[in-house]
Amino acid sequence: KLPRFVVINKFDRYNANFYKYPTEAEPGAASYLFAVNTGQLEVWWANRSQQADMPAVYYPSRVVRYHNVWPANAPQIVIARGLGHRGNPVSPPALHFDGNDDNVVVPSPSLNVTNELTVEAWVNLDDLTRDQKVVSCASVPDAAGFILGVLSGQIKAEVWNTGGNHYSIQGGTLSVSNWTHLALTYTAGNSAIAYVNGQPVASTAVSQSPVKPTMTNMMIGMASWNALPVAGTIGEVRIWNTARSPEDLQAAMSARLTGDEAGLVAFYPFMEAADPKLLADASTNGFNGNISG
Repeated sequence: KLPRFVVINKFDRYNANFYKYPTEAEPGAASYLFAVNTGQLEVWWANRSQQADMPAVYYPSRVVRYHNVWPANAPQIVIARGLGHRGNPVSPPALHFDGNDDNVVVPSPSLNVTNELTVEAWVNLDDLTRDQKVVSCASVPDAAGFILGVLSGQIKAEVWNTGGNHYSIQGGTLSVSNWTHLALTYTAGNSAIAYVNGQPVASTAVSQSPVKPTMTNMMIGMASWNALPVAGTIGEVRIWNTARSPEDLQAAMSARLTGDEAGLVAFYPFMEAADPKLLADASTNGFNGNISG
């Protein structure tokens, strides 16, 4: 069953410029058309052109594509008249990793994640057959830290806690060359949950013990032990010392953060810096990374 599409007037929810649909009464009105595809939303702003004794022709004056994730079995999808919130484009600021030696090193960050943790990343992978570590702050010999990765076309997430437990969860489905949002949450005494595009796909109960800290380097695009590299693009990474709810993830995963949100301990929007080898942390903590490869 397809969701209903509801158009709401400007200022009902968005403070935005107003565009009218062309009608028989106002055939010259500016317009925009929506074409909805899996994983993206195309917004077409159209102009009208008409020659004498010829039907009107509407041609795109501007086409913008945005990444989106439609909720499963949504009762309705609301399209606002006006520009609204632009969200994240399909091609956000990002880094491409060659699957060999490309990586980002964040030197020994003191992330201060204990009883709760959330790790988020946008990825667009070229190869789903390999084991790839998207975000890794872990020491396997010390049984400490956490990993957000992909294995065999599924999200795979791991956490080690101070109680000597190692939790590994895997599930969901990714597709090659499509932007996908991945997330791991951990709540001591409750559960570890893996999410794909804001939807929980795997979970396990966990003990009361917090995440075991490690002083190893955090790596983006590769495991902390310099192995299992990513083949593809990473668009944004966020780390929180709170366990984000499904509603939190869904509401904010396509929104641009300010960097000072409560509980945000590291935020990498992959914006271009004056130093091409610097990946700046846009949170208030300054856990900057070094790009290599």
